[in-house]
Amino acid sequence: MKTYKLLLLISLCLPIASCSNSGFQRDNIISYSNFPKTVELIGKTIPNISDSLYPQSINLYDNKIILCDYQSDPHFFIYEAPVFQYLGSFGKQGKGPTDIHDPVVWNQIENNKIGVYQINLMKFAFYDLDESLENKSKTKAINPTYMPPEINDAVNIVSLKNEIYVGSGINASGEFFIYDKKNKDLKWKPFLDDFDIQFTQKLIDYEITSDYKRGMIKVKPDKSHFVKSHMYLPIIDVYDDKSNLKFTISLDKLTEPILDSHIKGISGDAKAYYTNCFLTDNYIYALNRNCSWSEYNSDQCNDVEIHVFDWNGKAIVNYHLNEGIGPLSPFVVDEVNNKIYTIYPKSEESYFSSFNLN
Repeated sequence: MKTYKLLLLISLCLPIASCSNSGFQRDNIISYSNFPKTVELIGKTIPNISDSLYPQSINLYDNKIILCDYQSDPHFFIYEAPVFQYLGSFGKQGKGPTDIHDPVVWNQIENNKIGVYQINLMKFAFYDLDESLENKSKTKAINPTYMPPEINDAVNIVSLKNEIYVGSGINASGEFFIYDKKNKDLKWKPFLDDFDIQFTQKLIDYEITSDYKRGMIKVKPDKSHFVKSHMYLPIIDVYDDKSNLKFTISLDKLTEPILDSHIKGISGDAKAYYTNCFLTDNYIYALNRNCSWSEYNSDQCNDVEIHVFDWNGKAIVNYHLNEGIGPLSPFVVDEVNNKIYTIYPKSEESYFSSFNLN
């Protein structure tokens, strides 16, 4: 079985440097204690995909399923949902003007164009899906943007309106960075304080503030909002397109994650929460690992849930999956065909599952 590329795992799993206490707090918190209903979902293997392909991300646009395998050449493979008929591939590995070098994809697709960040080139660009399939050896980047070196090792980058980009990753200096391409202006959104000053001081003393603030940033399809879901807290922060925090969705009875004074880091007994999310015009789908980090790291995290909220922060439904999900929590929700698609390495020949929402 293929293994995940080390550089991408680093972006989600390693401890990182400290940042100073900001003193900023949330003031519009929508709490939930449970969901109106919980639905048990049973996964079915998707048999049509080549067993030589082991993608780390899955993306969806209309009836196109786009799989990205960072280690393969080409990188992108497109199938038609819900039958998973193979449509083609594109994205030759390389540093040339028509190549794609070490891509990272976070589900941002608009007007049939997929947003791709190329790590080693620090380059964000869109690629037309149909044109790329037709001319797969000459993939053309649309409006490429080269990120300033001050973003450090951020890889989770999305595009907002008016050539504004937000993103985060390791060595973050705030909740996320905001880069204005037109004005060449970069700034970091100050960290928000989740608990009292004693807990915040421990994060600073242990030099794990940035690690503790690790989360996933995704943008709504119409770019009117983006969210940051948190890995160490059951919290989803919802921002407008001006990077103003509109409200926070939070589990009631929020508790501090367990810190380990011996390793000066977050304990393996701490819970893993929202490691990924998927946004549509209708809902926020947040994947809750629902296990401890020790279980996550030992591949025993199989009690996965997908929490669904509307864009007012109201809890709608909890989907409980009967199987786990891959390390980078890859999933998409097909609202047209009422299905959830996931990537989970159950065996050498079985990586992909479909869950029927009907």
